[in-house]
Amino acid sequence: MDKIKINGVWLSEEQELDQISCQEAENLEIPFSEEEAHSALMDMNGDKSPSLDGFTVAFWQNCWEFVKEEVMEMFKEFHEQSSFLKSLNTTFLVLIPKKGGAEDLGDFRPISLLGGLYKLMAKVLANRLKKVIGKVVSPNQNAFVMGRQILDASLIVNEAKKEHLTHLSWTLFWFEVASGLRINLAKSEIFPIGAPNKVLSVWDGVEERVRRRLVLWKRQYISKGGRITLIKSTMASMPIYQMSLFRMPKVVARRLEKLQRDLVWGGGNLERKAHLVNWEVVCADKEKGGLGLRKLALLNKALLGKWIWRFACDKENLWKQVISVKYGQEGLGWRTNKANGMFGVGVWKEILKETDWGYRLTLEDDSVSWKGGRNGQFGVKEAYSLLVNPNDTAFSKNCIRVGRVPTKVALFAWEATWGKVLTLDKL
Repeated sequence: MDKIKINGVWLSEEQELDQISCQEAENLEIPFSEEEAHSALMDMNGDKSPSLDGFTVAFWQNCWEFVKEEVMEMFKEFHEQSSFLKSLNTTFLVLIPKKGGAEDLGDFRPISLLGGLYKLMAKVLANRLKKVIGKVVSPNQNAFVMGRQILDASLIVNEAKKEHLTHLSWTLFWFEVASGLRINLAKSEIFPIGAPNKVLSVWDGVEERVRRRLVLWKRQYISKGGRITLIKSTMASMPIYQMSLFRMPKVVARRLEKLQRDLVWGGGNLERKAHLVNWEVVCADKEKGGLGLRKLALLNKALLGKWIWRFACDKENLWKQVISVKYGQEGLGWRTNKANGMFGVGVWKEILKETDWGYRLTLEDDSVSWKGGRNGQFGVKEAYSLLVNPNDTAFSKNCIRVGRVPTKVALFAWEATWGKVLTLDKL
């Protein structure tokens, strides 16, 4: 493609446009193969609700040899006619309440439950686009392309300083002098929100959301096993976004973990009851006698460590270019210089505190490999496991048979194994 029309006007043919090769364009339109469809199908999650025909994705996965001819006939018809049966994307429209006591339409979140074959067709098309989309999407766009994250833009913005805005203001001033065009600043006012990343008030919103959720849980009786599940699935995930970019203050981590402790032992009303097992033990892995909950401070450390890994591995991402220009590089370009002086005021300075994990240089070919993960790739889950202090106390895991018993019984056996059941001699 040499030119493009925008708003009825053709851009100049000399305008450089990102484009894919002729071969890549042809590959987007070749007939669908059985291997392509089967590979996409097996990558899908089969444990989803059935569609209107009653078939789940797991059905198509397990019965592929029996149904593949009909499925490939559907793909052939779609390729040749550029259309498919209207019934293929017939959906259930379901309204999920956003809060308790929902009444107005705005209090509900609509979701569409699609059929398995429609999802399969969409995934096959997405897999084709995935191979070329990185060549036509601007590097300034932090979505749609694998390896780019929405937090990349957040990191760049948090590295800005007042001097940068002053420089931009002078640039606009000289533009006015040279062109005679003046920018109406009254229409371009920006009102800052939030606070500096080190201020505790930045985390007030997270704690407020957690407390609001606790208010909803107070209305219903939830077993101890259910409360632990809620902590893992909901409470522990609420601060993940901020923890992925900012260092959580210790006092905030203690407050949030106290809410978790009170919920585990005191119930939805957060009653003041005895905490039978030490919180360090509760947060240990199940193999070490814990319940698998996560310490927020260590999880925060593992999440920030991922930025160090990405800086060493990412090549042309915009966020890395900004950080590299601001701080400079060292160590074969795998890490930045220390953030000192007037430059050490951004979020990156806090992230750099995770660079003491240890670099080991060898005489092998240049590459970056993380010894703590699979295939040499960094993983937050593996990093967290390495950061957790091993539990030195022996735990008789083999004494508990938890294969097919209710969670309530398993938790009682867990407390009994630790000798923490409130029997008469313990009171």
